[in-house]
Amino acid sequence: MIGLLALDAAGRLLAGELHALWPDSSTVFRAADDGESPGELLERALGNCRQLVCCAPVPSIVRLLLDRSPAGRERPGGLDDAGGPGGAGGPDGSGGPGVVCVDPARRFAVSLTGPGTGADELADEVSALLDTTCPVRPDGPAVGAPVVDTPVVGALVVGVGLREAAALPDVARLIRRALREAGPAGGSVVRLATLTGKGDHPAVRHAAALLGVPVDEHTAEELSAVAVPNPSATVGAAVGTLSVAEAAALASAPGGELVIPKQKSATVTVAVARPAVTGRLAVVGLGDGLAYAPPPSDRYALVRIPGPPLLVDADGDHS
Repeated sequence: MIGLLALDAAGRLLAGELHALWPDSSTVFRAADDGESPGELLERALGNCRQLVCCAPVPSIVRLLLDRSPAGRERPGGLDDAGGPGGAGGPDGSGGPGVVCVDPARRFAVSLTGPGTGADELADEVSALLDTTCPVRPDGPAVGAPVVDTPVVGALVVGVGLREAAALPDVARLIRRALREAGPAGGSVVRLATLTGKGDHPAVRHAAALLGVPVDEHTAEELSAVAVPNPSATVGAAVGTLSVAEAAALASAPGGELVIPKQKSATVTVAVARPAVTGRLAVVGLGDGLAYAPPPSDRYALVRIPGPPLLVDADGDHS
């Protein structure tokens, strides 16, 4: 049974929609009339379900997971049972309950418990149902581990090749799968790229809208001039270039390199490239306004700033 946890009115609306899609396999958990606290609500949900979708902002759920009482950790579905600090997973050998968070604005669904819990797969399923973006963490931290957004270290370009028969969600689903390999620190998608005429395909437009990025189109002649590691004679015979996904990604990532070679589904092929970036690095304080209090060593991140190089000496003077 999948638990659907709602903390407020917006969350209840979203939980209700998901329950309508899963009428026989889900149950909604909302605060009881006796003033049940959010923490008590979470304990009740985890005590009854092995998979949980939280319809609430990620920081709120992370804080509740981190603040769980020792008593709660000893109950079924608690932190010890989830394979977190002090635990080795459930009695059936699994990694414990799978916890996914969907923000009420439906911008994303994110797995909070990682491999062995089914959370990554559940996040994918929720994302497909709600057409959200799903930043899955390939080495997902266990429940109870600090979860924060990883600083972006570079832009990513996704090249897309597809058949006319591709369904609306096909491109977005394969992009999500491919981005798992890049990892949360791999970068953020800044544009899609494809063969001329394919940018108007509904599946490409749908993926671009979800990501909020533009779509580049390249002619077959332009793509033929791009060296790729995995050319295909079959593709060449069909569209006039030996590569679409890899070549388009590289064509829209000047001076860059492939981060992920082409991956295929039945109707779609994608590849991911990172453009060459010149600029400088800056140390930026993350502050204390996070979902958890990081140790001093975790409060800073290196951020790439586009532009000319900046030289910094030992005293902090720069030119």
